[in-house]
Amino acid sequence: LGERLEIPVILIDLSIDRLDRAYVFLGRLFGMENESVPLVNFLKQIYYLTDSLKNAHGPVRQTAYYALGAKGLLTDPAGSKHTEVLDMLCIPNAAKVGLPAGGHAQAGLEQVLLWNPDFIFTSAFRGESNAYKQITTDSRWSSISAVKNHRVYRVPVHPMGWFDHPPSVNRIPGVIWLGSLFYGLDNRITRKYICHFYQLFYKYDLTETEYQLLFN
Repeated sequence: LGERLEIPVILIDLSIDRLDRAYVFLGRLFGMENESVPLVNFLKQIYYLTDSLKNAHGPVRQTAYYALGAKGLLTDPAGSKHTEVLDMLCIPNAAKVGLPAGGHAQAGLEQVLLWNPDFIFTSAFRGESNAYKQITTDSRWSSISAVKNHRVYRVPVHPMGWFDHPPSVNRIPGVIWLGSLFYGLDNRITRKYICHFYQLFYKYDLTETEYQLLFN
């Protein structure tokens, strides 16, 4: 790539479980080691938190389906960079499709009915509307466990998505949020960590109203 562009190129591994290393590297690269320390320490806290939750709780049995696009029929299986938030917390991915070479995998409604996910997480994609309303009101989805038990959630997207788009550090609040949904992480602790993330990485102090609006 560097040869084609005729400029130096640095590739950084942004896998969700290696983000602390990425920030250590970036701090050294830009001569900002001191500035990177609180970011790295926070990420290590989150890694420790997720490991503690998994060890204390035991295996998660409930499955999750990531629904993208206006119809909710684009998705990503386990092992995709778009669902690393689920993989990190060992949450079973309901989507049993091949790992796409690029973009997202197409699913049929009949497949989703057979998978019968316990949780559904919806997100808009490429300007399309979010499928949340369709999934929660369309009778064709009504027999699915997640819909019957009111476990359909919009993935927060401000200022960037908590699951992906882009698949970078913006996913860390998604990991914390899933910890509350699947592992019973106390809501006050969840809010504390998410607000601290916004302070450190976005340099923004969320008000209580803004925090609640993230989930609407």
